[in-house]
Amino acid sequence: MIIIIMIIIMIIIMMIIIIIIVIIIIIIIIIIIIIIIIIIIIIIIIIIIIIIIIIIIIIIIIIIIIIMVVIIIIIMVVVFFVGVVIIIVIGFVIVAIVFISIRIIVFVFRIVVFAIVVIIIVIGIFIDIIVVIVIIISSSSSSSSSIAMIVIIFIISTSSIISIMKSIIKMKFNSFNNYIWKCYFKSTCNAF
Repeated sequence: MIIIIMIIIMIIIMMIIIIIIVIIIIIIIIIIIIIIIIIIIIIIIIIIIIIIIIIIIIIIIIIIIIIMVVIIIIIMVVVFFVGVVIIIVIGFVIVAIVFISIRIIVFVFRIVVFAIVVIIIVIGIFIDIIVVIVIIISSSSSSSSSIAMIVIIFIISTSSIISIMKSIIKMKFNSFNNYIWKCYFKSTCNAF
Protein backbone atom coordinates (compact mmCIF):
# COMPACT_ATOMS: atom_id res chain seq x y z
CA MET A 1 0.00 0.00 0.00
CA ILE A 2 2.76 2.34 0.86
CA ILE A 3 4.43 1.54 -2.41
CA ILE A 4 1.30 2.40 -4.34
CA ILE A 5 0.97 5.67 -2.49
CA MET A 6 4.59 6.42 -3.24
CA ILE A 7 4.09 5.65 -6.89
CA ILE A 8 1.04 7.89 -7.05
CA ILE A 9 2.92 10.68 -5.32
CA MET A 10 5.80 10.22 -7.74
CA ILE A 11 3.45 10.33 -10.69
CA ILE A 12 1.80 13.47 -9.37
CA ILE A 13 5.19 15.09 -8.82
CA MET A 14 6.27 14.08 -12.30
CA MET A 15 3.07 15.50 -13.74
CA ILE A 16 3.57 18.76 -11.88
CA ILE A 17 7.17 18.97 -13.12
CA ILE A 18 6.08 18.27 -16.69
CA ILE A 19 3.36 20.89 -16.47
CA ILE A 20 5.82 23.44 -15.08
CA ILE A 21 8.31 22.63 -17.84
CA VAL A 22 5.60 22.93 -20.47
CA ILE A 23 4.46 26.25 -19.01
CA ILE A 24 8.04 27.53 -18.96
CA ILE A 25 8.54 26.44 -22.58
CA ILE A 26 5.30 28.11 -23.60
CA ILE A 27 6.32 31.31 -21.80
CA ILE A 28 9.74 31.22 -23.49
CA ILE A 29 8.12 30.68 -26.88
CA ILE A 30 5.71 33.54 -26.27
CA ILE A 31 8.58 35.81 -25.22
CA ILE A 32 10.56 34.82 -28.32
CA ILE A 33 7.53 35.47 -30.54
CA ILE A 34 6.99 38.87 -28.90
CA ILE A 35 10.68 39.74 -29.38
CA ILE A 36 10.51 38.66 -33.02
CA ILE A 37 7.36 40.74 -33.56
CA ILE A 38 9.00 43.75 -31.91
CA ILE A 39 12.10 43.31 -34.10
CA ILE A 40 9.93 43.01 -37.20
CA ILE A 41 8.00 46.14 -36.23
CA ILE A 42 11.25 48.03 -35.62
CA ILE A 43 12.61 46.87 -38.99
CA ILE A 44 9.38 47.94 -40.70
CA ILE A 45 9.52 51.34 -39.00
CA ILE A 46 13.17 51.77 -40.03
CA ILE A 47 12.33 50.79 -43.62
CA ILE A 48 9.41 53.25 -43.65
CA ILE A 49 11.64 56.02 -42.27
CA ILE A 50 14.31 55.24 -44.90
CA ILE A 51 11.67 55.29 -47.66
CA ILE A 52 10.31 58.62 -46.37
CA ILE A 53 13.84 60.07 -46.25
CA ILE A 54 14.52 58.84 -49.81
CA ILE A 55 11.23 60.35 -51.02
CA ILE A 56 12.05 63.66 -49.32
CA ILE A 57 15.54 63.65 -50.89
CA ILE A 58 14.04 62.89 -54.33
CA ILE A 59 11.48 65.69 -53.90
CA ILE A 60 14.23 68.12 -52.85
CA ILE A 61 16.36 67.09 -55.85
CA ILE A 62 13.37 67.55 -58.19
CA ILE A 63 12.64 70.98 -56.69
CA ILE A 64 16.31 71.99 -57.08
CA ILE A 65 16.31 70.77 -60.70
CA ILE A 66 13.09 72.69 -61.42
CA ILE A 67 14.52 75.85 -59.82
CA MET A 68 17.74 75.47 -61.84
CA VAL A 69 15.78 74.95 -65.07
CA VAL A 70 13.63 78.01 -64.33
CA ILE A 71 16.73 80.09 -63.54
CA ILE A 72 18.42 78.88 -66.75
CA ILE A 73 15.29 79.70 -68.77
CA ILE A 74 15.08 83.16 -67.17
CA ILE A 75 18.77 83.77 -67.89
CA MET A 76 18.33 82.61 -71.50
CA VAL A 77 15.27 84.85 -71.98
CA VAL A 78 17.08 87.83 -70.43
CA VAL A 79 20.18 87.17 -72.57
CA PHE A 80 17.98 86.80 -75.66
CA PHE A 81 16.13 90.06 -75.05
CA VAL A 82 19.35 91.87 -74.15
CA GLY A 83 20.91 90.52 -77.35
CA VAL A 84 17.89 91.64 -79.38
CA VAL A 85 18.03 95.10 -77.78
CA ILE A 86 21.79 95.30 -78.47
CA ILE A 87 21.23 94.22 -82.09
CA ILE A 88 18.44 96.81 -82.50
CA VAL A 89 20.61 99.53 -80.97
CA ILE A 90 23.55 98.56 -83.20
CA GLY A 91 21.20 98.58 -86.20
CA PHE A 92 19.93 102.04 -85.34
CA VAL A 93 23.51 103.25 -84.84
CA ILE A 94 24.52 101.81 -88.22
CA VAL A 95 21.47 103.38 -89.90
CA ALA A 96 22.25 106.70 -88.21
CA ILE A 97 25.89 106.49 -89.35
CA VAL A 98 24.79 105.66 -92.91
CA PHE A 99 22.22 108.48 -92.81
CA ILE A 100 24.78 111.00 -91.57
CA SER A 101 27.38 109.72 -94.06
CA ILE A 102 24.92 110.10 -96.94
CA ARG A 103 24.02 113.59 -95.73
CA ILE A 104 27.72 114.49 -95.57
CA ILE A 105 28.34 112.99 -99.03
CA VAL A 106 25.37 114.89 -100.47
CA PHE A 107 26.52 118.10 -98.78
CA VAL A 108 30.05 117.67 -100.15
CA PHE A 109 28.58 116.85 -103.56
CA ARG A 110 26.52 120.06 -103.41
CA ILE A 111 29.61 122.08 -102.51
CA VAL A 112 31.62 120.47 -105.33
CA VAL A 113 28.83 120.99 -107.88
CA PHE A 114 28.35 124.56 -106.71
CA ALA A 115 32.09 125.19 -107.03
CA ILE A 116 32.08 123.68 -110.53
CA VAL A 117 29.08 125.82 -111.50
CA VAL A 118 30.73 128.94 -110.10
CA ILE A 119 33.93 128.13 -112.00
CA ILE A 120 31.97 127.53 -115.23
CA ILE A 121 30.01 130.77 -114.75
CA VAL A 122 33.17 132.73 -114.00
CA ILE A 123 34.89 131.23 -117.05
CA GLY A 124 31.82 132.09 -119.17
CA ILE A 125 31.79 135.64 -117.83
CA PHE A 126 35.51 136.01 -118.53
CA ILE A 127 35.02 134.67 -122.05
CA ASP A 128 32.15 137.14 -122.56
CA ILE A 129 34.31 139.96 -121.20
CA ILE A 130 37.17 138.97 -123.52
CA VAL A 131 34.79 138.73 -126.48
CA VAL A 132 33.26 142.12 -125.64
CA ILE A 133 36.71 143.70 -125.22
CA VAL A 134 37.82 142.24 -128.55
CA ILE A 135 34.64 143.48 -130.22
CA ILE A 136 35.07 146.92 -128.63
CA ILE A 137 38.72 147.11 -129.73
CA SER A 138 37.92 145.90 -133.23
CA SER A 139 35.06 148.33 -133.61
CA SER A 140 36.59 151.36 -131.91
CA SER A 141 35.55 153.54 -134.81
CA SER A 142 31.90 152.60 -134.44
CA SER A 143 29.30 154.74 -132.82
CA SER A 144 28.37 154.82 -129.15
CA SER A 145 25.06 153.10 -129.89
CA SER A 146 26.85 149.99 -131.16
CA ILE A 147 29.00 149.93 -127.97
CA ALA A 148 25.85 150.19 -125.84
CA MET A 149 24.30 147.37 -127.86
CA ILE A 150 27.39 145.21 -127.24
CA VAL A 151 27.21 145.90 -123.48
CA ILE A 152 23.49 145.00 -123.42
CA ILE A 153 24.24 141.78 -125.32
CA PHE A 154 27.04 141.01 -122.79
CA ILE A 155 24.71 141.54 -119.79
CA ILE A 156 21.92 139.46 -121.36
CA SER A 157 24.28 136.63 -122.31
CA THR A 158 25.92 136.62 -118.86
CA SER A 159 22.59 136.55 -117.01
CA SER A 160 21.22 133.90 -119.36
CA ILE A 161 24.32 131.72 -118.78
CA ILE A 162 23.93 132.08 -115.01
CA SER A 163 20.19 131.28 -115.04
CA ILE A 164 20.61 128.32 -117.43
CA MET A 165 23.43 126.82 -115.34
CA LYS A 166 21.47 127.34 -112.11
CA SER A 167 18.36 125.64 -113.53
CA ILE A 168 20.39 122.72 -114.95
CA ILE A 169 22.30 122.16 -111.72
CA LYS A 170 19.13 122.46 -109.63
CA MET A 171 17.31 119.93 -111.81
CA LYS A 172 20.23 117.48 -111.85
CA PHE A 173 20.90 117.81 -108.15
CA ASN A 174 17.24 117.38 -107.13
CA SER A 175 16.91 114.23 -109.22
CA PHE A 176 20.16 112.87 -107.76
CA ASN A 177 19.05 113.78 -104.22
CA ASN A 178 15.66 112.06 -104.68
CA TYR A 179 17.35 108.99 -106.12
CA ILE A 180 19.77 108.78 -103.15
CA TRP A 181 17.03 109.08 -100.51
CA LYS A 182 14.71 106.61 -102.31
CA CYS A 183 17.50 104.04 -102.47
CA TYR A 184 18.46 104.66 -98.84
CA PHE A 185 14.96 104.34 -97.40
CA LYS A 186 14.17 101.33 -99.58
CA SER A 187 17.32 99.48 -98.47
CA THR A 188 16.68 100.46 -94.83
CA CYS A 189 13.09 99.12 -94.93
CA ASN A 190 14.23 95.91 -96.62
CA ALA A 191 16.95 95.44 -94.00
CA PHE A 192 14.42 95.75 -91.15
